[in-house]
Amino acid sequence: MSSSPETPEQSGADFARIADSHTVTQKRPFKVHTWVGSKDALIAVQDQVEEVLRAAYEQQAAGLPEPDPDLPDFASKYRWENLRNAYRLYVTVTGKHSRWTEQGDLRKILNSVHLDEIATVTLGNARSTPHGEHHVEVSFESAKPSFQAVSVTVSGPDQVWASGVADAIRERLLKNRPAWWWLRSVFTGFLAVVMIWGPMSVALSRTFIGDELDWATEWSAMAAILAISLLLGLVGPGLMRFVLPAFEVLPPGERSLGGQRIGAIASLVGLLIVSPVLSAVVAIYIN
Repeated sequence: MSSSPETPEQSGADFARIADSHTVTQKRPFKVHTWVGSKDALIAVQDQVEEVLRAAYEQQAAGLPEPDPDLPDFASKYRWENLRNAYRLYVTVTGKHSRWTEQGDLRKILNSVHLDEIATVTLGNARSTPHGEHHVEVSFESAKPSFQAVSVTVSGPDQVWASGVADAIRERLLKNRPAWWWLRSVFTGFLAVVMIWGPMSVALSRTFIGDELDWATEWSAMAAILAISLLLGLVGPGLMRFVLPAFEVLPPGERSLGGQRIGAIASLVGLLIVSPVLSAVVAIYIN
């Protein structure tokens, strides 16, 4: 006697989903500049995505037709198995320079690795499957060439569903956006280069380019200024990523590297500003 096919209620946490017809996919991608948080905050993102996939699986499973008594028992089980796999949550964590890769539940992974060695975290269901209509993927990366730390893609046949899920995930991610996140924006990086290199290039131009210099010296100076400008454009983003890491998972009680480095830079700038003032005050007092 053959056993009855597995139902969504019986499948428990092993959820999945299957699409029986072609649907138009609505995509809702977005990015977040910076994410800095604890292990619990990162696990909360995993739990949220898992719950979204669970609800999507149950919705699609409820629309499946009743088992066909004329089909072999294994065919019905295969359908439910595809459904579960389509919505199963996959989590991948890689170390810096791809030294190691861990897969599984974040709770176990984060307790077994050094948090400062984490380079990327990717979680979501399988993208390349014909059985699931909905897809959610959240990708954290500390060394992206762009200024974004987190990329999120939500897709499904329902625009309202995709927008609602994307907004909910974005709201949670923004809870761990540090106060200095705007310093990693493209506009801030461009403004910093202009403010620092602009006056320097003008000073160099006035020093090395003038009526009393021959044309060869002038052209050499202009070429040097242009080369330095290009170098700053190439090195600047990498320097910004080093000073202000886009993605950090912090041990309990520790301050982010970005916050520490901003404090150090602020102290140095303050010292450079205060020192001449103090020297002038001392000189006036002595005289």
